[in-house]
Amino acid sequence: MILARRVLYKPSKEPNDVVERGLWDETMTAVRTADAHTAFRAAWALEKAYAVDRWAVVERFGQFLEDWIATDNHSVKRIYTKMLYDMLLWERVEVDNVEAERIAERGFDILIEQDCPVGTRTWLIELLTLIGKRVDWIEETLTPLVRRFSEEPEAKPATRFITRKYLKNL
Repeated sequence: MILARRVLYKPSKEPNDVVERGLWDETMTAVRTADAHTAFRAAWALEKAYAVDRWAVVERFGQFLEDWIATDNHSVKRIYTKMLYDMLLWERVEVDNVEAERIAERGFDILIEQDCPVGTRTWLIELLTLIGKRVDWIEETLTPLVRRFSEEPEAKPATRFITRKYLKNL
C-alpha cells in the first residue's frame, strides 16, 4: 500500500506503475479510502492503467462494480462511470439482469443528486441509455429527467449537448 500511495501521487504519461508492477488490487483498494484526494488519485491511476490493459480491470469487474455502487466520491463516480460505460459498450463484461438493475438504480441515484457534477451526469446519461436496452423502465424514467436537465437555465454546455443528443435519438 505504501508503494501504491507513492505511485499514485506521481502522475506520468508513460505506462504507469499500476500496469508495470501489477498494482491493480492495491490501486482499487486505495480508491475505497475515505480520503477524497487519495481515492481520486487512485481512480485516476486506475483509469490510465485501464487504457493500457483493460482486461486487468475486467477480471476484477465484480469488485469494480461494488466500488462504483458504494462510492460517495464525485471524482471516483465520474471516472468509474466512464470506465463502466466503456466496458459495457464494447462488451468487455457481461452483466446479468440483477447487475443491470443495480447499475440502473445506482445510476439514477447519482444522477438525481443535487450536486451531481456535469461530467458525471454526462457519463451517467450515456451509461443509462446504453443499459436501457436491458432494463425496460429506464427510458420512461430517464426521458423526463433529461428534458428537465435540458430546460435548466443554468445548464452547462456539456449538459445541453448530451441532453440534445439523447432527445434527438428518442
